[in-house]
Amino acid sequence: EVEWKQWYQRRVRDRGDGTKVKKKNTMSSADMKRENKRLRNNITKELRKPGQNYDQLFALLAQVKGSSETKRTFADEIIADAQKFKKKTLIERLKAWQREISHR
Repeated sequence: EVEWKQWYQRRVRDRGDGTKVKKKNTMSSADMKRENKRLRNNITKELRKPGQNYDQLFALLAQVKGSSETKRTFADEIIADAQKFKKKTLIERLKAWQREISHR
């Protein structure tokens, strides 16, 4: 129950007049780092799978939290891993995704 209260307090703001409003950006930097670490592990698992169906990998990449700089750094790390496994088509698609993020 204590965890639930803490979770709720992080996500809801008191207006001062007795009403409460849901916060727009409620994820703390620690939560973002934890979530990105989980995503990184899942992406690495997807990367190691044989085949060239990378839809799940890009779905996970779309969930990365943070600035565009964070996403580009994340993509650089995935590209380095993809080079280890010699996945040339994935590297090309990741670089295209990285360029797309840069232009946003």
